Amino acid sequence: MHHYQTILAAVDFSAHSEQALARALQLAQIYHARLQVLHVVDIPTYPVLEDVAVTGMPGVWDTEFSGVMMEEAGKKLAALGANLNIPQEQLKLFGAVLLLLVSTWSYAQSFEVGETVFVAFPAGNVKDDAFIVGKVTRITPQGNYQLAVEDYVEGHDYGSSCVPISKHTQDQGLGEGWQLWQDTTKLDKQRLEYVVPKESVMKLDEGKHFFIERNNLYIVFGRWKSDAPMLTVERLERAEREAKNAGLDDMLPALELAKLHRQSFYGENARPLYAFETIAPLNTAVEAVLDLLNKDKSLNKLWRANPRDWQAISESSRDYFLVDAIDKIVTDARSQLYEEGTENANPQVLANLKKNLEKLKR
Repeated sequence: MHHYQTILAAVDFSAHSEQALARALQLAQIYHARLQVLHVVDIPTYPVLEDVAVTGMPGVWDTEFSGVMMEEAGKKLAALGANLNIPQEQLKLFGAVLLLLVSTWSYAQSFEVGETVFVAFPAGNVKDDAFIVGKVTRITPQGNYQLAVEDYVEGHDYGSSCVPISKHTQDQGLGEGWQLWQDTTKLDKQRLEYVVPKESVMKLDEGKHFFIERNNLYIVFGRWKSDAPMLTVERLERAEREAKNAGLDDMLPALELAKLHRQSFYGENARPLYAFETIAPLNTAVEAVLDLLNKDKSLNKLWRANPRDWQAISESSRDYFLVDAIDKIVTDARSQLYEEGTENANPQVLANLKKNLEKLKR
């Protein structure tokens, strides 16, 4: 016979869970076991665009609403315990963030004819991300999907990744479809369907949420570039975690530079630093840039090129965001040298900053 020492009973306040709790209480009395009653509050978390969250907070859940949810659940749990004479210390309440975002790509899944799917075409610079939403009408022998297009992003060149199929002749992509598809930045929903590579196809909801995540990160980076006053270092650290979840590890080096830049102008509790206080942390940021360029010859070449080859830069998320981040740090550091009060900075550090900026001339 089992001799239980602790019994954990999870409740959701439904009639069935209350019956289960009554049975757990009975077992605890029989075996002289300690009963722990647990209720978990699911706090919904939504993919809110960052330009809505102007305060610089994460912006993905309503703290006031979650507080109300926790308070109401606490009252119900206390009432349930009182009805069954369960001591307050044996009642446990937890809040769990229920993420409604996807954290990784879900490629190469199997889909059926009739399913509506999301076809992803991510871009290195994120802002040019493109996608197709369509209903599967056929699966090719190679496992690719023929879609009736329902929605898509205009402006992206789909010609290199999609094969047009005439709805009227089903020409298998060899004839009439290409004759009808003259502008490959637009998809003809009326006359054509398109075969898309299976590697780019995702579940509809996952694809939508994933692209929202990418867009949120792009907006955070843009707010940093525009010197949004309420964008904190903590928000940038959160962006780093979000980038990892979204498969955008290539953004991490640029976000690290963004943190160094932000720390150069704001201190504890987001206090704006005096001009002389900015010189030392700016020198640290500039030295980080020099170290990065010295180690990465390809990035160094791309950044110093005049004029810039933005097509080549945009092929890599890492290069694209780093070039932008380096530009901002160098530009702001140079401008800061002319701010009133910088003469009060440590002379040696000030001299080092000027020397380092000389090395970053293009």
